[in-house]
Amino acid sequence: MRLRRFIFSTRGLYLFVTLLAILWLKSRTGSSISLPLYLTLLVIALAAQVFRTWAAGFVGTTARGRETHAEVLLTAGPYAYVRNPMYLGILILVTAVAAMSGLWYAPLIAWAAYAFVYSHVIPYEEVYLRE
Repeated sequence: MRLRRFIFSTRGLYLFVTLLAILWLKSRTGSSISLPLYLTLLVIALAAQVFRTWAAGFVGTTARGRETHAEVLLTAGPYAYVRNPMYLGILILVTAVAAMSGLWYAPLIAWAAYAFVYSHVIPYEEVYLRE
């Protein structure tokens, strides 16, 4: 439980470092991507961030904290359709940004980092929410 709490409180750091590593790999390999595909992925990344912002608006500032906090179960807005829209948004966002590198394996790296983080964060939150 301590590890999960630590990963929860530092969850944003892991995907950020992963994306920095992907940028470093891109600089080392000189990979490229077509402009139309790059722009399409950019639009997807921006749409994912707008979706995350919409979802965060329903949660408020507690979603950005280092501690789990919830007064009620949200069922309005994006929460009426997806159990945790902010997690879906971050998955789409990191996938699009990783793909923008032009490295075929970059999304795999991003998914591995996402799986590592959220395999700890989601169970940590679920315990709190059940209580």
